[in-house]
Amino acid sequence: MKLKVLRYVIAALLLATGLVHWFLPAIHRAAPGQWTTGLIPIPHDLLHTLFNLNGVGYLILTGMVLDWLPIKPQHLRWLYACIIIFAALTIAGWVLFSEPSQRGLLDYADKIVEAGIIFIGIWIMRALSPPTAADAVT
Repeated sequence: MKLKVLRYVIAALLLATGLVHWFLPAIHRAAPGQWTTGLIPIPHDLLHTLFNLNGVGYLILTGMVLDWLPIKPQHLRWLYACIIIFAALTIAGWVLFSEPSQRGLLDYADKIVEAGIIFIGIWIMRALSPPTAADAVT
């Protein structure tokens, strides 16, 4: 029961951050050919493409968590490992590519959501792990 609730919570967080990443290019306008001023400068057009791809990735992961895109039970740990890595890479990309002067409340709120995805993903992975010999002793 607890695991099912956590699955719905992580699905809601995945959906929320996926929609945020689709929304960001609409409000983050830049002139064609303009570059970001992040730690690693990239063209704004590429940044917007990364936002959109990231949103698609989060929505696909949402579908997998909710079983809309079926996954075998023995691969669930891999799914949550992918979710954790995806969210961590998204946070790293934000630090590296985004412009610190243009980071707003939505950016920071989304990073909190992504940190929650990582935390809950780890929690679910631990719940899915097979019992070890040490667990049998206790």
